[in-house]
Amino acid sequence: GIWESGGGMAADGDGNLYVVTGNGTVGDAGDPTSLTNRAESALKLTRSGSTLHVASYFTPYASTLTTTSGRQVILSGGAQAANIFWQVGSSATLGTTSVFKGSILALTSIALQTGATVEGLALARNGAVTLDSNTITIPGTVTAPVILVSAALATGPYTDAAGQSLNLTTKTLTVPLSGSMQFYRIRSTTGLTIRSITISGADVVITYD
Repeated sequence: GIWESGGGMAADGDGNLYVVTGNGTVGDAGDPTSLTNRAESALKLTRSGSTLHVASYFTPYASTLTTTSGRQVILSGGAQAANIFWQVGSSATLGTTSVFKGSILALTSIALQTGATVEGLALARNGAVTLDSNTITIPGTVTAPVILVSAALATGPYTDAAGQSLNLTTKTLTVPLSGSMQFYRIRSTTGLTIRSITISGADVVITYD
């Protein structure tokens, strides 16, 4: 559950919520990297329609961090490896062929077993970082959220457009065509400009930069 010492959630100007979760399970079936459960963590929640998604989180580990062979950290809801930090009180071990997302900050040491990959940093304060045929990729620049909002009137009110999909590579937003006239805006933490709006079959395709 959410633990706020009797207070309310914190929010920023873009409507993101910041909460601290209480005692409970971290990970799933003994795998702390699973996003199934995220207790004892600080979370940033962002809204898409009527659903809240975990945009980024911070989970401090008091002791060790260990993944078994072939485990993967799968990011969803706009979460990005550049936003994720794993603070480990002693040592971290990534099993063979593990796929890990986020930066590991270990007090003692970090061991990457054969074929494990990391999108992030592997930093050990007092000991060694040992590698064995591993690939470590430095995360790219954090991408600002891009959300399409629409309204039947130019003056609003604007709400998140239902069914939208985002392609960050082509900088396009696709949303199902509505039967009524719609006005569109883009909500983001950076300044963006709509460059074109076209109809493609049953969809509206919007390009921006």
